[in-house]
Amino acid sequence: MWNRVPLVVILGPTGVGKSKLSLELAKRFSGEIISADSMQVYKGLDVITNKVTDEERAVAPHHLLDFLDPLKKFTVVHFRNKALPIIRDLQAEKKLPIVVGGTHYYIESLLWDILVEDEDATPTDNKCDAVTARANIDELKGWLDYVFDFKAQKMSALTENSKLEFENKITEIAKWSTVCIKDATESLKSIQQSAGDGSIERLCDTIAGDISRIRLDVRDLLGIVRSELSLRVEGEMKSAQEEINKKLHSKLEEVDPETAGVLHHNSRRKILRALQIHASKGVTQSQLVNVQRSKDGGSSHGGPLRFKDAILFWICCKEDVLDKRLDDRVDDMMKRGLVGELLNFHKKYNEDRLKNTDSSAAYTLGIFQSIGFKEFHAYLTLPEEERETELGQKLLNEGVIALKAVTRRYARKQIKWIKNRFIKTKDREVPDIYSLDATDLNEWDENVLNPALQVMGSCLELEGYSPSLKPLPREDPVGSAVQRNHCAVCDRIFMDTLQWSVHLKSNKHRRMLAKRKRQESREEAEETTTKKPVGLPSDH
Repeated sequence: MWNRVPLVVILGPTGVGKSKLSLELAKRFSGEIISADSMQVYKGLDVITNKVTDEERAVAPHHLLDFLDPLKKFTVVHFRNKALPIIRDLQAEKKLPIVVGGTHYYIESLLWDILVEDEDATPTDNKCDAVTARANIDELKGWLDYVFDFKAQKMSALTENSKLEFENKITEIAKWSTVCIKDATESLKSIQQSAGDGSIERLCDTIAGDISRIRLDVRDLLGIVRSELSLRVEGEMKSAQEEINKKLHSKLEEVDPETAGVLHHNSRRKILRALQIHASKGVTQSQLVNVQRSKDGGSSHGGPLRFKDAILFWICCKEDVLDKRLDDRVDDMMKRGLVGELLNFHKKYNEDRLKNTDSSAAYTLGIFQSIGFKEFHAYLTLPEEERETELGQKLLNEGVIALKAVTRRYARKQIKWIKNRFIKTKDREVPDIYSLDATDLNEWDENVLNPALQVMGSCLELEGYSPSLKPLPREDPVGSAVQRNHCAVCDRIFMDTLQWSVHLKSNKHRRMLAKRKRQESREEAEETTTKKPVGLPSDH
């Protein structure tokens, strides 16, 4: 039996083979798998969330997988509070805990003490703080009521305007269709009076075909109008959301300027969380974070490392190869019934939600955040009889293209997270990270499995294991400091120094700057010409 049981973590972008390696390690070393995927905790949508199959689950016990109702809230705090006891129990039983998943901030919450406790934590005993907290809660509730009233008013006005515009468009199209059909009917009567036998039937068929095409044109126009109005509604709602986010950020600047200084105004969840902490605890989030950082082993990212003997495997793949693999995976999902899965799930859980929620907010909670729902929204909300039409198939194909694009972007985001939070950290204590190249799946055993087995065997102090693979060296962070910078010329916010520096040198910024200078020059010239000259004193 092993003298020590390390925590094993498998990192990497989606589609790179993390689950495959976790199953192989669990089978070889009697391990159990803990899923660190924020979407796979929910029941259903097995295809779109790419859950392991029942056969794969039979290889090793799985935890935190497919257990939660889709309408339930589940946060990183919930994950940490459930996962940590599982890890400790497995280690006590001398079983190898293997954490695998693409939600890397879930993994981060296990490895380091970085989370501010949730609202169920023991409240402060300081009466003054409690009074302050209650006052803040009342103020925040009142202010949020104002925000939601503002949003409701926006939605109501927008809905009425869009409804009126849609009705006007329909009326125009209906009139046009009626005129066309009337003209066709008059032509038919005229032909019937002048033509001989046999030609009338042929002309009738021709005109009937014309009328049929008119109807198809009308249907297509209705689809275009609906799409245009939908885009307009989305644009208006995005503008309203932006306004609300700015107001929330302004509130945070009042109570916790340090936290506000490192948050973009569109990071609504983080802003609300910081406001909630201040309202419920009477202290700011920045104060709590600074306490964590001051602990022995703390860093600029938060508190100290929990599992100092953890082993991290980072499965990598060349970008172009991974892109192709992800596109192929979407095609395979389509063959495995992705559309039917989404339609069934939409009908069971999402249809009623959308009646009471604007579409921009409908895909920001729970499993509805899952990649796939938002991309197929236009298709899923079509009437059933329209899904097989030309418009329906067009929307379906657009959904597939969008799903492939967003999956590729998500993979890049995951890789960036690993580099910035695990590799490019100058003051953070990070466990050993071993890089495994999964570019060529034909060489999986040679490049991924066998090196991982050698590292594991050596760490478990088993005989016959001598790894040649060395841990990755740490890299100095370049331009990764988080700082809120506002470009008044372009009216944009940048959250790190590198992005800010690049923006200031960009052609777009220079064009906007030149445009503003020209505008200021014109205004100065106009102001000068409008000034009346002062009259000279008369000689008389």
